[in-house]
Formats: sequence, structure tokens, C-alpha cells
Amino acid sequence: MTMPNERYDALIRTKKLLEELLQNDEPMSASELRQKAYRCVKHFPWDLHINDLAESRPDILERREK
Repeated sequence: MTMPNERYDALIRTKKLLEELLQNDEPMSASELRQKAYRCVKHFPWDLHINDLAESRPDILERREK
């Protein structure tokens, strides 16, 4: 079971990974990228959590229909 603090940490880890991918001149191996991505996705908030946040805090997230 994923706890709220783990979801928060997953969001921070994902942001750092994306920044690292943009700033890194040396590409990381596919294996390393998969390992880091797994750690990000493991506790990443579900759509339900993201939708709840958008509903409760529209000043932070604005939900758009696809």
C-alpha cells in the first residue's frame, strides 16, 4: 500500500529524473533509466489521486477533459 508521503516522494523523484535527462550530456544506459523510472512509477499517484487534487485545489491543478 502506497502512503501519501511515498506519492509525494515519487513526484519529486520523477521531476528530478526528467531534469537529469534534460541536463545530462552523457546518456544513461537503458538499464539505469528503466531502474530509475521504476522507482518513480512504483508509488506515483494514480489518476484518482491526481483528479482528487485537481478537484480540491484547482489553483494548483486544472483538470482538462481529453
